[in-house]
Amino acid sequence: LSRTQLNVYKNIQLPLDMFYPPLLGLAGYFLFRDISKQFRVYKYLLFLPFITIIGDLLENVFIYIMLSGGSVESFNIFASSFTVIKSISTTVFLSLLFLGFILQIIIVGRNYYVRRTEKKRTQ
Repeated sequence: LSRTQLNVYKNIQLPLDMFYPPLLGLAGYFLFRDISKQFRVYKYLLFLPFITIIGDLLENVFIYIMLSGGSVESFNIFASSFTVIKSISTTVFLSLLFLGFILQIIIVGRNYYVRRTEKKRTQ
């Protein structure tokens, strides 16, 4: 990276990337909480979005340190570890949200069909 690209990434992209994880994580928490009211969801799954937040924020911190000249081998290992934690937890978290959304569509469709057929029977 050139000096200009490095400065843009370090001073614009990384600070902006500090807002995304909390927003995604909080949205995920509230969606999981709402889904857990309709389905039997284990309470520990409510912590999954927060693992995503922590993994992403720590990844950003270590990247910032490395870009600031603190590129030590241990920082590379930590940054990579938090990248993997973030990626796995985000994948699981978004997959579960998608599954919950699909189940919700199926339930709404089934309830609509049941009401419609009962209404035809009573006529």
